[in-house]
Amino acid sequence: MSGAGCADDPPSPRVRLEAAPDSVVIVNHTGRIDMVNAQTESIFGYSRAELLGQPVEMLIPERLHAAHVRRRDSYQKNPSVRAMGLGRNLLARRKVSDNP
Repeated sequence: MSGAGCADDPPSPRVRLEAAPDSVVIVNHTGRIDMVNAQTESIFGYSRAELLGQPVEMLIPERLHAAHVRRRDSYQKNPSVRAMGLGRNLLARRKVSDNP
């Protein structure tokens, strides 16, 4: 019989998220960041505390914010399984640091 914390138990979603080799950003229906993994912190230069609860658009170049909000709202009205950014160049914005 398998008990809590046994080696046979599958890893928790958090453990799986942290083990992902790529940046993972989970956003809620309002476009606010709910979860990120360590790769996200490393790639974007923000701490987890700086990201959680913020609009996902903080990771997108400013000139693309309005279009992204429209796409996100459209998706919320008609959600479907799809590849993110299919047919588009994906652009992101890193945190600018005062330290070289």
